[in-house]
Amino acid sequence: MPKKVQFILMSLFYFAAGINHFINPLFYIEIVPDFISEKALAVAVSGLFEIVLATFLVFKEARKLAAKCIILMLFLFLLLVHFPMIVDYYESNNSLLWFAIIRVPIQFFLIFWAYKISKVKVESQFY
Repeated sequence: MPKKVQFILMSLFYFAAGINHFINPLFYIEIVPDFISEKALAVAVSGLFEIVLATFLVFKEARKLAAKCIILMLFLFLLLVHFPMIVDYYESNNSLLWFAIIRVPIQFFLIFWAYKISKVKVESQFY
């Protein structure tokens, strides 16, 4: 896949994901771990981060930093949301355990994709 297409797709993906935090906050609030007391705030902040990082991916000067921040964000989501969700769903015999498990390899794919983006060199200022 051409590099420019990868930048565009990743930027659109995270922009849409960030916007979705504000359109469908209840979906995200339900999966925020209980140790986070301000769930709505956590959802809004993570959505805002995704929008900002998506925007930074557009600019050559900020792209590597944005991709590295995305990697960090995704690892934090793994540790703070995805793994605890699997344990919680397993212990509570939740029928959505399969959904929680499938999200982990998807998260690793997204981390790998951001890693690849962080290593790409492009001559133009935009994309």
